[in-house]
Amino acid sequence: MIKLEQAILNPKGFFKTPQEVVNNQTFSIEEKIIILRLWAYDAERLEVAEEENMAGEDEDMLKNIIDCLSTLERQKSI
Repeated sequence: MIKLEQAILNPKGFFKTPQEVVNNQTFSIEEKIIILRLWAYDAERLEVAEEENMAGEDEDMLKNIIDCLSTLERQKSI
């Protein structure tokens, strides 16, 4: 079982896709949002570091993370 602290410190190391975070049965919606926000922060930093290169996989990953965050935010407000 994945511990919350581990998932927060290295979300990409425990989940292949942001959708896996959304589908995870271990964590609450609030915990999933925390994990995805930190993953988004890491993806944004990487994107800035690679700013001079063409957009690629990391940009797609950031979009997927944001989409999953939106899904969880909607679920949270229900």
